Amino acid sequence: MSGSLRNKVARTLSEHRMVAPGDLVVVAVSGGPDSVCLLDCLSSLTGDFKISLSVAHFDHGLRPAEDPLETEFVQRLADSLNIRCVTNPSPPLIGRKGSEEEHARTARYRFLEEVRRRSGARRIAVGHTIDDQAETVLMRLLRGSGAAGLAAIPPVRGETIVRPLIRVSRSEVTGYLKDRGLPSMLDPSNTAPRHLRNRIRSELMPLLQKYQPRLIERLANTADILRRDNDCLETIAASWLETHGIPAGASPGISVSGWRLLHPSLRTRVLREMINRAGSLRRIDTGHLKAVEPLAEAGSPQGHIDLPGGLLAARSYDELHITRNILHPDPFRHELNGAGTFVFTDIGWRLRIEERPAAGPGRDRQLQADLDMDLVPFPLVLRSFRPGDRFVPLGMKGSRKVKDFFIDMKLPSRERAAVPILTSGGRIVWVCGLRKDDRFKINDKTRRVLRISMSRLGDGRSTM
Repeated sequence: MSGSLRNKVARTLSEHRMVAPGDLVVVAVSGGPDSVCLLDCLSSLTGDFKISLSVAHFDHGLRPAEDPLETEFVQRLADSLNIRCVTNPSPPLIGRKGSEEEHARTARYRFLEEVRRRSGARRIAVGHTIDDQAETVLMRLLRGSGAAGLAAIPPVRGETIVRPLIRVSRSEVTGYLKDRGLPSMLDPSNTAPRHLRNRIRSELMPLLQKYQPRLIERLANTADILRRDNDCLETIAASWLETHGIPAGASPGISVSGWRLLHPSLRTRVLREMINRAGSLRRIDTGHLKAVEPLAEAGSPQGHIDLPGGLLAARSYDELHITRNILHPDPFRHELNGAGTFVFTDIGWRLRIEERPAAGPGRDRQLQADLDMDLVPFPLVLRSFRPGDRFVPLGMKGSRKVKDFFIDMKLPSRERAAVPILTSGGRIVWVCGLRKDDRFKINDKTRRVLRISMSRLGDGRSTM
């Protein structure tokens, strides 16, 4: 049993290119059977894949009697494998508003990302199994999800999260632990009937398996098919938005008349992509998308709809924008002293700085700018807009007030203070998402390129 599971995990790692030689991988270990199996299996494969591991354990602080025991158990497990273990110094304060489970999940992933960033790791490995995949498909089907939701749990999410056990069943995990003589901890909340997932696991799945004994495998395969189809449609929608969208910083926009010409399926995908770029698709369901469509199709030239996550869909004549519903954001300033990936939770942005050799003209996109590195010395400063700011918009010769530029770009006044401004030596090099400064563009004398990429925190088309 242990050998076949290890081989399955090795195939998954290779097939989805989850790791590369030299990678440091943060393994999320709760102490439960899945995470113990994941850690032990990856530990046995470090030589084959030339990777190293670090353990991260998150204490949710929801069970004062059991949580310290789990933390101690994970620490002993990591020590037995001679692997460094990092835990959060104190349990988080889980808010009362909203789902306790949702708050805990958000806090856990924030902690894992912080561990990854501080340790210089490239990946975070989590222990979702094929059973988790099947349960997620059913759960989202019951909630009325479309193809994006039914695609469920991706093997790789974004640039960091990987799931090496995604083709391994829960029964295989149990067999592996038995063969290896490995103990694990059981979380009572995993069987609590108040959670929909647990009721699906204990009641609905056994019932459906009477009709289809291979239910788990079939549901997982369905998720794979839908994920491929969904990725294709989202790529087409993103390409259309790149070509036909209206640049507006953190507020992607479209021409309503052009959008109406699309196939209904693509119209929905374009709206999803706009929401994803402006904020996050978390908590966005088909009902929200259906609510936005009439706004774009209605004869009225003005209107808006509030969306989850502090977003706003706003119609103004032939333009529709997805914006942050923030009237007076606080001023911000962040100093950047070199290349790397930086997460700014106060403004909801992730920024990546890369050094590249010059290879032709710059590759500018809405949220990406290529700059001549020799003209842009560190430290860089990412800050909020200030009255009196000036820069030389790309393609122009003389300077221009940023405020006037915002007006030309038809950026609503309520959004201007939220647009990040990137500076070097006190000079603006990029009005992020809108236009870089002409003085720092790539030219035929450029030897090194500084690529700046930005994305909203929470970006990613999966919610798992």
